Amino acid sequence: MSTKLTLTIAIVIATCFTNLASLTVTNDRPYWHRCNKCQVMFSTEDSSGKVCAAGGVHQVQGYEFQLPYDRPETKTTQANWRMCRRCHALFYNRFPNKGRCPAGGAHMAEDTFRYSLAHDVPETTKAQSAWRFCNKCDAMFYDGFPDKGHCAAGGAHVAQGFNFVLPHGSAVTKAPPPPPAPKPPPIVVPGKHTPPPTTTTSIWPNGKAYLFKGSQYVRYDPKADKADQGYPAPIAGNWPGFPPAFQEGVDAEVVWNHQKVYFFKGDQYLSYDIAADRVDPGHPLPIAGHWPGLWTDQIDAGVVWPNGKAYFFRGSQYVRYDIAKNKADPGYPADIKGGWPGFPPSFAAGVDDAVVWNNGKAYFFKGSEYIRYDIAADKTDPGFPRPIAGNWRGLEQ
Repeated sequence: MSTKLTLTIAIVIATCFTNLASLTVTNDRPYWHRCNKCQVMFSTEDSSGKVCAAGGVHQVQGYEFQLPYDRPETKTTQANWRMCRRCHALFYNRFPNKGRCPAGGAHMAEDTFRYSLAHDVPETTKAQSAWRFCNKCDAMFYDGFPDKGHCAAGGAHVAQGFNFVLPHGSAVTKAPPPPPAPKPPPIVVPGKHTPPPTTTTSIWPNGKAYLFKGSQYVRYDPKADKADQGYPAPIAGNWPGFPPAFQEGVDAEVVWNHQKVYFFKGDQYLSYDIAADRVDPGHPLPIAGHWPGLWTDQIDAGVVWPNGKAYFFRGSQYVRYDIAKNKADPGYPADIKGGWPGFPPSFAAGVDDAVVWNNGKAYFFKGSEYIRYDIAADKTDPGFPRPIAGNWRGLEQ
């Protein structure tokens, strides 16, 4: 081989190695966005999943984030962040309980990218701060707004730990909301009408309703219109995770979107996961700070309505609570009298409990009596109140 040919090959090889050395492997993954409903960081790469704790699916708003993965952990970088394969949220995967997923139960890590995220470093034009770990659901959420979003564990997110600073593109994007799923025609309620974004019933997915009195409860079958055999039964031993104070009795309970049930007692509440059949970790929590605009104690009753609102009662007053905004509407509390047509004086002074059936009716209980409320007509049905005894088989007076 000639000296000239040998030299030429050597130059080519050297040039190739030089070019390879100049390449930078970024290991950054795009498709990450903030949900403007629940405030969590979620991935838009896959069209499936994306279950949102605020109801429906996540909705994109703001920057497209490009998150680094497969990088070593340092003093200003935390590893072990993963995408949940069910809700597509970014969550911290180091704790055994895996947080709370809005799709039910705990998060489930996708077996792909392992993200390493910078924290407690200066914010730049290409990196946004105020991203925080929620100590209730373990998801990454944006803490830069007064509204702390909607947590899968109930109420608003609660920040803990590092202040993460996450890289993003320079352009702000806002994707159109996903097409709505087919829904039945909305029920128009005079004076309480908005499109219904939430399931409206006090009936659990198993077709039963649960009514509480003192330290006991009854499982009621609405189709059979009677309590199941073997009830009433003690709360203790039948509701996993109930603390002693709640085993002695609850003040109010309300089924929320068929995913959670919230129980209130004194100045506390707990979130019960229907699918997991247990109290969510970290509960009970104080009502104050988690239910904006609601009384901070002594809730008598609560019920979800088909207008996207929940109604809570205490004494002679009630609060209308916006589920999507996660706060009470302005102008509340208000008097039951005048706000609920047809309520007799004894019920306008306060109610003990309330349920909504799938027949378009709500039922309010007070002492040994109950009334039936027509949701579409927005008034109490004629001929009420009636005695509970004889009309609700298996329920004590």
